[in-house]
This record gives sequence, C-alpha cells and structure tokens, in this order.
Amino acid sequence: MTPKALAWRIFFTCWIVYTVYWAPWIIREQFPALSLAEEGTLNVARFDGFIEDIFRGPHGGAYINNNPGASIAGALPLLLGRPLLHQAIEWEKHLPTPRIRTDEKAEVIAARQGLLAYLLVAAFLTVAGVMAPVSALAAALLARRLAEAGIETTYAATAALTLAFGTPVFFRTLYLNHNLLVGHLGLFVALLLWNRTWTRNRLLLAGLLSGYAVLCDFTGLLLAGIAGLYLLTTRWQSAIPFTLGTLPGVLGLAAYQALSFGNPLLPSQHYMPPTGPTSQGYRGFSWPSPDLAWANFFHPSFGLFAYCPLLLLACAAPFVQSGKWRVPAVLAKWIYAYFAAFVLFCAANQYSWLQWNTGMRYLVPVVPGLLLLSLQVLQTWPRWLAWTLLALSAAHSWSIAASYELHALKAPLAILTNGPSLAWLDRLRYMGWATQSFWLPFALAFTSVVFLMLVWYPKRRRA
Repeated sequence: MTPKALAWRIFFTCWIVYTVYWAPWIIREQFPALSLAEEGTLNVARFDGFIEDIFRGPHGGAYINNNPGASIAGALPLLLGRPLLHQAIEWEKHLPTPRIRTDEKAEVIAARQGLLAYLLVAAFLTVAGVMAPVSALAAALLARRLAEAGIETTYAATAALTLAFGTPVFFRTLYLNHNLLVGHLGLFVALLLWNRTWTRNRLLLAGLLSGYAVLCDFTGLLLAGIAGLYLLTTRWQSAIPFTLGTLPGVLGLAAYQALSFGNPLLPSQHYMPPTGPTSQGYRGFSWPSPDLAWANFFHPSFGLFAYCPLLLLACAAPFVQSGKWRVPAVLAKWIYAYFAAFVLFCAANQYSWLQWNTGMRYLVPVVPGLLLLSLQVLQTWPRWLAWTLLALSAAHSWSIAASYELHALKAPLAILTNGPSLAWLDRLRYMGWATQSFWLPFALAFTSVVFLMLVWYPKRRRA
C-alpha cells in the first residue's frame, strides 16, 4: 500500500468514527459560529445569558471570552447547513417537551425559546464539518509522513490510529474545540518543517497555520514562538517568510478585538467579569503554580497523564537508545521545548482549574509530539506487551468518548456498568426525543462497518 493510499484510508476511517460519536453538548464556540453563519457577525447578543462565558462588551453587543478562530471555522458548515438548522426549529415544535436537568442553564433557556434542536444540530454540523475532518486529516498526514520516512505501513497506521483513538484527541474531537485545533495546527506545522527542504511557500504556509492558531487561542503564540525559534536557530532567513505568514492571523485577532472591544491589543478576557480562580493575577493569569502543574498532569478530571498514561513513556525516550526507528534528535528537542512551554503556560493559567467541566483540554496540543516519543520507547518492549498497552490506551480513550464520563477513572466503570453507548443517543433518550429501541445503534454500527470495509478493502479493478 502506498503512503498516499494509506493516508486516504486513515482519513475516511477517522472521519466516519468521529462523526458517529459526536457529542450533543452546547458549548461556547458554537454561539459566535452561529451568529457568523446566520447574521455575518461574531456578536452573540442574541444568545446573551445562555452561558457565563458570554458577556456584554464595553461598547455594546455581547461576546465570548476567547479568540474567535474556532468559531470562524465552525461557521462554514453551519452556513452550508442553514436549511437544516431552520428545519430543526420546526421539528422541535412537534417534539415532546424535553426533559432537562435544572443545572443545565443553556439547555433550559434553549428549550424555553424553542432552540434546543437548533443548537444540537449545530453541534453535529460543527463536528461533521470541522472537527472530524481536521482530526482525520491530522492522523492521515502523520501516517503518510511516517510511511514516507520508511516506517512499515502497519506501524505507520498504528501510530496514526493511536493518535486518533488512543489519546484524548478522540473525545476532544467530538465537539468544536479551539485547544485541539491549536494542537492539529501544531502538528501540521511540524510536518511542514520536518525536514529542511523548505521552500518559501512551505514557510509561508507554516506561518499562516501558526497565525491561525493565535486566532484560535493565545496558546497559539507558543506554537508560533517555538516554530520561529527553530527556524531562527537553524537558518535565520527562513524565519522571514514564516513571520510574514503569521500576519493574517495575528492582524485578524487585533481587528476582532478592536471592532468588538475598542482596543486591538487587549484580549476579550480583559473585559469579562472575573469569577473564582480567574480573579487571580491578570484576568486569571499568574505565576506558574506547582499544584496546578501537577493537576494538569494527574488530576482524574483533566490531567494529561490521567487521561492517557501511555504518554508518560515520552519521559523515557532520551534514555532509550535501541529501537528500529527514532524521532530525529533535533525534532525531539523541540518537542520537549514545546511541551515545557505549554506546561509553564497552563500552570500559570488559573482557568486550568475549570477544566473539570469539559475534561482535559489545555495540554492537548502536546499530545502528538509526546505520542511519537512514547512509541519510540514502546517499540523496544516485547511485542505482546506493546500491543496490549496500545489496546488498553484505545479502550480507555473510547470509554471516555462513548460514555462522556469526564473522570478518567470512572469512565471505564461507566462502560462496564451501563454497556457501550453513544452520548448523543443517550442524551436524546433522556430528553424523550428518541426511543429505547436497539435498531438505531445496530443500523449505525452495521453501516459504519460496511463503509470501513469498503475503505480498507475496495473492489480491485480487473486488468
């Protein structure tokens, strides 16, 4: 199988699985995406009061407390799916009154206004149209690059599928999420700069992706900074087209802040009323805290290594000299630098304490690099043990995605207790909008298996 053929198979496999497992939750980034698709603005005044992350701007309007990059991406499938969104409003008029927990403020308000089905359809469209294909593309490009580097097809596919389904990338893909988009953009930049045959267009594209990461989240500055330092210390002239490439994203963010808040330099968080931990330091950004760093690693509700213990093996990579393949030494050094930068940033960001309500996300951009280093160590283990560990990692990741139990230790127990499930189907059943029949999940499973069989074993043309 050629690297290109492998990449296409990985891509379609990931896209279909992610789409089947989409999460039916109303989240912050959906609101600007809907406003942009429906009204051509990032002003979310029509949704003011739905969630605490929406606040009134100093000069009118309402906005979310984050950069708009993910919402801009999410607006495209919503724009294309506007007829379906409007139809959802009509559907809801004929559906029974949904059963909703009183602590789910956004859902309660949405149901009261007849917008609950509308927002759930929006959640599906942003997964199927943005998160699923982008995550699938990340896995596919990784598989292709590894195969082109001489790694056997089986192992290249294993690495890519482990990234897709054996790490927090799986459950983070299931709704529109800026942190994961930053992670994928970082992987794309790394793949562009993997070897040093850099053309001007390649460097401009790497800069463009880094700038868009800044437009998605301020952790994108870490990506742009690390990539820029790498270029400066390798061939300083290469940093010029890279820097030029970052300008659209950076200037786009400045324009958004100027138009929304009146100042191109101050972030949205500057204007949001402080709450809880975010009242510390400058709008929740303080000195790095050892306690917060430890929690970001091991807290069962949002710790990186609690969610994916496999990644701990990356710590041993510098000391393991054997193995058939190794991450290039220069690349490994910059992976660790990237990891260290994120650890310090997230340990200083008091918003990290609030991750328990959506699960591990702030450190998700470091997952691809740590995974490559972990697999470098794992290849030196007995084959049966290595495959067992990969299977366990995939099973644990799937348990979180399937149950949407965000406590890393409780997720497997939830599957063992309640059986396999789909979060969106469970949600609709709880609301009273779907029956308990097993035919729908069976039909979905059967259709997915048939599709995947066609992807991996297409009918060969006769000569």
